Amino acid sequence: MKLGSSKSLPRVARLNYFSTVTLALLEIHERVYTGRLSIRNNERVGLVHLYFKERRLVHVAGYKRDAEAVLHDLLTWTKGRVRFDPAVTVDYEDVSWQQAEIFTRWVTLLEMHSLAYGISRNQLCILTQHLAMYLPQKPIALPPAVEPHEKLSVSGEEAQGSEEHASPIQQVGEAILYVSRLTQELTRRAAKVTHQRARQAVEFMHDTARYAAVRTEGNSAETPTKEQPPQSLPPCVFPEQSTETIVEQTTQNMTALPLPTTSLSSLPESGEESE
Repeated sequence: MKLGSSKSLPRVARLNYFSTVTLALLEIHERVYTGRLSIRNNERVGLVHLYFKERRLVHVAGYKRDAEAVLHDLLTWTKGRVRFDPAVTVDYEDVSWQQAEIFTRWVTLLEMHSLAYGISRNQLCILTQHLAMYLPQKPIALPPAVEPHEKLSVSGEEAQGSEEHASPIQQVGEAILYVSRLTQELTRRAAKVTHQRARQAVEFMHDTARYAAVRTEGNSAETPTKEQPPQSLPPCVFPEQSTETIVEQTTQNMTALPLPTTSLSSLPESGEESE
């Protein structure tokens, strides 16, 4: 099938390898074609088959067994013939993210060369974005320290098949599941740390309370007992005595007092001034 007959495609003054391949990809994208795009390089004896399903790249094959090696070789081509066969299709999708990265680099290279031949930049940007949109993306590399502990036990063939046939939606689901598990693990660790700090704070408060109680008891033991207010004494009751008895007792007390020993001669005479 000859490509490039669509009226919506840009008219190129001089066709070469890069502009021819770019126009073929533009028509496959605009008409949502399904089939095989073959690129043959007679100069280097190479052949590449790109299988599309409703304008999405689903399979890569060629003269080499390894699809990545085929795409790496395609990056170096500057000459080739293009043919599209809508009858040749595949019923599976096995493009890996490594193949998708090399294919995206090749499309970017075509875009750079095709700008020099009058193809619209807007059309080239739309083509590059749409081709890359349906390709598998490189998985996010996670450090070993935060990998989830529980892993599903699957055989090697099943694991390899799941990686090859994983769609972008499945990869997004797996990423969301992993982020959820990681969030739960971080929440559990944060709760554990918070609980430990709270327990340490409670123990510190208890120790402080015990220390304050001991200090209070010591201060109360050293403080003297507060003096009690003096109690009022009962009034004195004197026995009733007669006046004669009181005079007699007073006379006896006066008689019992000792007399002074100083002589009268030692006293100063009257009229002399004491020195």
